[in-house]
Amino acid sequence: MTLASRSRRAAIALAAVTTMTIAHEARADRPNQLTVAIFAPSVELSTGGLLSLVNELASAIEAKTGIKTTGKAYSSYADLAAAHPDFAVIDPFCLAAHPPGRVLATARIEGDTSRRWGLFAARKIAVSDLSGKAVAYARTGCRDTDFIEHGVFLGLLRFGDFFSGGVAQSDINGAVVATRDVHKADAVVAPAGVASGLELILPVDSVPNPGFVVVSKTLDASIADQARGAISGVGGGPIEGWGGAVAYGGLTGRMATAKKRMIFASPERAQVAEADVVRLAPPKMASSWDASMLWQPPKDRGRR
Repeated sequence: MTLASRSRRAAIALAAVTTMTIAHEARADRPNQLTVAIFAPSVELSTGGLLSLVNELASAIEAKTGIKTTGKAYSSYADLAAAHPDFAVIDPFCLAAHPPGRVLATARIEGDTSRRWGLFAARKIAVSDLSGKAVAYARTGCRDTDFIEHGVFLGLLRFGDFFSGGVAQSDINGAVVATRDVHKADAVVAPAGVASGLELILPVDSVPNPGFVVVSKTLDASIADQARGAISGVGGGPIEGWGGAVAYGGLTGRMATAKKRMIFASPERAQVAEADVVRLAPPKMASSWDASMLWQPPKDRGRR
């Protein structure tokens, strides 16, 4: 065997070993289990509905990836974030205020990835009539009152100054019930499709629906892509499925305090022609008038 032949065989053997090592490392980096979490109080789903939806999502991801996947529902965003799931369905206000990762998809409700919101009350009244009254909303813990101040009222009022207080409920269904049925609140901020039996007081621009997010920073991108494809047709309650990821930055801006700054500029000099000047005759003084109406200095001014 020649030296060149031995060199070729050694190179082939080294390449084979390298390929096997890379393949083994790729398999070793593949997780043994995935977790999907959900926190979406602005969607009209009961606790059982949330659990059912997240378990359906987990089953779809497991079937697609071949990795055992479990679903968990959380009652607060802080608890979800502390659990460090791989994927999560997250309320839009939390995605706007504290995004934990890349949004892969956005829920479709009523055929769209966003829906209109509004301020609703039991009867038709003016916004000014709500001064000193209570307003209900779904508690997300993600700058809720900022959205009411700036997203609903465009920064024209302060929550604590205008309303007597807030009736924060664990979900949007509870907020509507607190206003419509048990009258704990005089108005509610909610999606239009949820506020049946209530009167629209003030319309609000569309708000994106909850997003499906890859939270894990170490998860392989191919697994995230598989999960995105797996969930597209999975729904529950008002969620019909999942569409393309929308941007939540616009909602972030609507929750922010508008900063007003004075702009100083030199006025332009106006050129007025003499022909454009309108001369008016001086007004005639009435024949009788009361001199006491005129201001007069005190008689003792200047005396010591």
